[in-house]
Parts: sequence; structure tokens; C-alpha cells
Amino acid sequence: MTTFFFSIKDGDGEFHVDNGLEFIDLAAALGYAHHVLSEMAVDGIPNSPEEEKSVAIEGPDRQPMAVMSIRVTLDFIQPSAPEE
Repeated sequence: MTTFFFSIKDGDGEFHVDNGLEFIDLAAALGYAHHVLSEMAVDGIPNSPEEEKSVAIEGPDRQPMAVMSIRVTLDFIQPSAPEE
């Protein structure tokens, strides 16, 4: 088992969890991060492209390993010029 640490970011700021959780591997820790992020999404998706909700995963040495996030993106589509 490996200890993973998590940081949570949402509209209220960033929160670093002091206690690590034990998982068999990174894939299992990602599954947990996905569950946490899903619970955060229940409270609503981000309101703007600048806002995001994320869960960062750090290894036992507290070095970042992965970030899972929900963002809103807005892309404007330019109409094609008519062919002549």
C-alpha cells in the first residue's frame, strides 16, 4: 500500500488534506479523486472559465502526481466564409 495525499480546490479556495490515505496504486487513488470530484460537482459546475474544481494527488513525498478537474470552457465558432 502507498500513502497518497490530496488537495481540493473549488470556488472557496484550496484545501490541503493533512492526513494521507492508503491505496494499492495510483489508479486506485485516481478512482478516489474521481469520486471526490463527482461529489463536488453535485454542488454545481464552475460558473466561468476562470473557475475550476479540482482534486490534486500527491505521492508519499508530497510531490504532485496528477490533477483531476472540472472546468467550463467557452469557444466561439466563427462561421465559414461562403464559397464563391
